[in-house]
Amino acid sequence: MILYLFKSCDSKSCRESYSILTNRIKQLARVFDAVETSLENKELNIVLSGRSPMQALNKSFRKVDRPTDVLSFPLDSQIYGEIWLCPDVISDNAEQFGEEFERELLRITIHGLLHLAGYDHTGHFVNSPSQKEKMFKLQEQILEMLY
Repeated sequence: MILYLFKSCDSKSCRESYSILTNRIKQLARVFDAVETSLENKELNIVLSGRSPMQALNKSFRKVDRPTDVLSFPLDSQIYGEIWLCPDVISDNAEQFGEEFERELLRITIHGLLHLAGYDHTGHFVNSPSQKEKMFKLQEQILEMLY
């Protein structure tokens, strides 16, 4: 997988996210490809966004009028897909869950990549809990390989 990183926000958590992902992006791609080969040789964008643009995207695409931590968009062009991350929301979540920011950022990035790889956890969990469990188990497995 080939990852490109873009920053469209300037908050402290956005700057920190950009630094972390810049330093870990090759390792993340290598580890992810070792476990989940469906994105191998695919080009993907990671976009760091502020709360307002993320809320607008979430409202437009998911009909949920609040910012979210991650949105994944498959694309039809040379770029296979985009993952939009909101570092401010990720920072809030890290604090709420008692998790270190870098670890939560990587977890959410992996989560977005798994969506582009075809994993899903939405819908009726009662009908297919194994799909949700499989996605979250793989997410944590990949995260642990980064540490």
